Amino acid sequence: MGPVTRRPTRDGSATLYSARYGQPYASEHGALSGAKRVFLEGSRVGQRLARGETVRVLEVGFGTGLNFFVTAAACLEGSARLEYTAREHTLKHVRGRLPRRLQPRGQPRAVDRRLPEGARRGP
Repeated sequence: MGPVTRRPTRDGSATLYSARYGQPYASEHGALSGAKRVFLEGSRVGQRLARGETVRVLEVGFGTGLNFFVTAAACLEGSARLEYTAREHTLKHVRGRLPRRLQPRGQPRAVDRRLPEGARRGP
């Protein structure tokens, strides 16, 4: 996989840098502020959580988990319900660095969830 190292960003938060891919997991201009601006505000998830709505998130590429943590923090500020699913090729860099209750469980597996015949996608 190649070494993954921790790097500070301009807003004082940190990101991970993958030597294998030659790039950081989050913006080096500000990992935390970028996650809030791009993920929470850009998707309007933060607004929906603030209104107390149930929010379902599918994130492809869990990375460092920063988007999850800023979303969970926003959810905990109110009474909203959050259903968060993330997919990641490998979580080796995460194992052992998260609290036990947040550790990835099991082995990666393929899931086939097809819509029932005649069902619509989206609103």
